[in-house]
Amino acid sequence: MHLCFFALVSFFTFTFGLPNGIEVKVPPPKSEYSDWYDIFYKQSSIIPLFRSKEKVYFIGKHFRVNFLQAHLFCKIMHMNLMTIQSKEETDEIKTILQKNGITGDFWTSATRMFDGKTWIWMSTAKPVQYTNWSPGHPNNQNDHCILAIRTRTGLIYWNNRNCNCRSFFICEKPFDETVLYVSSKQESGIRKYYRNYFD
Repeated sequence: MHLCFFALVSFFTFTFGLPNGIEVKVPPPKSEYSDWYDIFYKQSSIIPLFRSKEKVYFIGKHFRVNFLQAHLFCKIMHMNLMTIQSKEETDEIKTILQKNGITGDFWTSATRMFDGKTWIWMSTAKPVQYTNWSPGHPNNQNDHCILAIRTRTGLIYWNNRNCNCRSFFICEKPFDETVLYVSSKQESGIRKYYRNYFD
């Protein structure tokens, strides 16, 4: 019954649209990860998310992890490790970090660990085309992952770093109108949980 109703609503919404003033909220699919769907779709969240024009971000600033741990943590949260594909995205991330007084070095999903030469976004498997290297980088041939670094002067630039080093990280998710924007003031409740997540 519920499945038929969902299919009917989806068909009419897609085909004809809904009459003015009528709103149908279809809940996300339930699964063993239903609590994570609640994070993104319910009216409150313990996870602090920051919105840009096309994405929402989680800023992992409470503990440092290596590149693969950062990738895994974002996947557990149903997000991806950050990609930066334009100057506009760089400026949006810069604004978010600046408004919240955040500085540091953050893993992106860019890596050349597969062949030692070609930079790709691990989150999308697409080649890195836009770059924002700091002077003299990339340098060390053994450093196969990319950090985005925000300095105290507000600049954001890239450094290549050994993938086993520990750094902060940023997860991202495509923006959806149902995703709640949560202020950084609500993040205090999760600090204890995250502090010792990776020992």
